[in-house]
Amino acid sequence: MMRLEFAETAQQDIQQVLDFYGAPTVASDIFSSRTEAALFHICKWPNTGHRRADLTDQDVLFYLAKPYFIIYQVQDETLSVVSVLHTSRNIPTILKKRLGTAKP
Repeated sequence: MMRLEFAETAQQDIQQVLDFYGAPTVASDIFSSRTEAALFHICKWPNTGHRRADLTDQDVLFYLAKPYFIIYQVQDETLSVVSVLHTSRNIPTILKKRLGTAKP
């Protein structure tokens, strides 16, 4: 099983979702359980995520935990969660601010 770590931005994303749902609520519980199940899955099978060239040129993978993307990187035995973003957000702009661009 992979070692799991969260970037500060991912921690902030999760807290913002919980604040939005007004945790503890049914909605926040559903978000938490879906996110936890998704993280367990990608820790067990890290290459399950997909690249999304339409959203970023960075070396990150996307895994859908409806309606949120878990955006992460895999290096050796570590899975680093970069962001947890609702699919309706402007993901390219957010990731460009957080990760920069790989294009020259």
